[in-house]
Amino acid sequence: MEQWLIVILATAGLLVRVGLMLYSAGGARAKMASSALIRQLVDLCVAVLALWAVGWAIWSYTGNPVIGLDVRRLIGWDAPEAPVAMESLLVVLLASGPVVLAISERSRLGAVVVSAVMMGALVVPVAAHWVWKGWLARMGMVDFGGAAVIHLAAGVMAAVGAWMVGPRQGKFNRDGSSNVILGHSVPMALAGVGLTVVSWPLYVLAVAALQGGASMVIPVNVLLAAAAGGTAASVYGQIRIGRIDPTAACVGVLGGLVSVTAVAPAIGTLGAVVLGAVAGLLLPPLAVRLETRHRLDDPGSIVAIHGIGGLLGVLAAGVMLAEPSRGWLASLGVQALGAVAVIALAGGIGLIGFGILRAIGRLRVREADEYDGLDLAEHDVNAYPDFQQTMIKSYHLREA
Repeated sequence: MEQWLIVILATAGLLVRVGLMLYSAGGARAKMASSALIRQLVDLCVAVLALWAVGWAIWSYTGNPVIGLDVRRLIGWDAPEAPVAMESLLVVLLASGPVVLAISERSRLGAVVVSAVMMGALVVPVAAHWVWKGWLARMGMVDFGGAAVIHLAAGVMAAVGAWMVGPRQGKFNRDGSSNVILGHSVPMALAGVGLTVVSWPLYVLAVAALQGGASMVIPVNVLLAAAAGGTAASVYGQIRIGRIDPTAACVGVLGGLVSVTAVAPAIGTLGAVVLGAVAGLLLPPLAVRLETRHRLDDPGSIVAIHGIGGLLGVLAAGVMLAEPSRGWLASLGVQALGAVAVIALAGGIGLIGFGILRAIGRLRVREADEYDGLDLAEHDVNAYPDFQQTMIKSYHLREA
């Protein structure tokens, strides 16, 4: 594929990030809506600079299959060629954004900055090096669109962050039960999911092209997987609770997109439908289980969609794309090893970064700030001044 076309596709693929921003804002409470968007913007800026300053030097290194540093590319001194640079920017931004949503509404803004640095400078560049040209690639691991590099890494980092920052106020009761904390705009969240579906094929095309897997079947398989995931999740909701649950439907659609990412260029349409349907049936109940059984407060179900969905896609590649000479069991073993490596990488770095913030008391906002809403507490704005109290003095001038 022509290099200029890869750059155009990668740029257009960033609309997935815009869809995530709408999904984040719509799923937040009204007093947190501006904060949700500002945090996504801060994450975007910091992650890009972290990749430019350090990540490119790791991503581009070819002298060692595990890890290395090309000092010529530190601080953007010698940037990679445009297609590779644009691909890396796309991959980092799609991986860092979901983590912001998982720790939203109760973490400090500094946690978003640290998360963006970890993802842009370390987690994603190292994972990309391993999976696409390092030791995992040499073992035969397959991941055309970044199911491991982007989604599994993001899901693990999101799980670590959500666990360490703790649940939102009022999420869990003393008897162990949980409460639903509804977002302020279901239409906005659904619009974000719709934009994500439309732009997802562009992102997969761009990433797969640089991995040698560009194919015009990618958009077909991506949309089929999303449709199958959404349909399966809707049917599950209708059978389980007697109605189509919007949250479960969104999880099904997004989970279908994530699950097909690793194999989209190389499977038939039946495989895409089956994979999407499995994600649609599996991920919504797992998202509920993570909340109710494991008390993980994860706004947006990021851990289920990206973490478990990415793992499903990675393992499915081992079965669906197994080489006859090696057999599906050996291929599945390589894929599982790659998944474990990415989980250990993202989980280890996340524990260190978020752990330091928690140890110095800079991970979670004050209880009063969470109660007032982070729009006021951190930014001194109201998302909807016509419908919220506006007669309050500047937050920073109020009495403590």
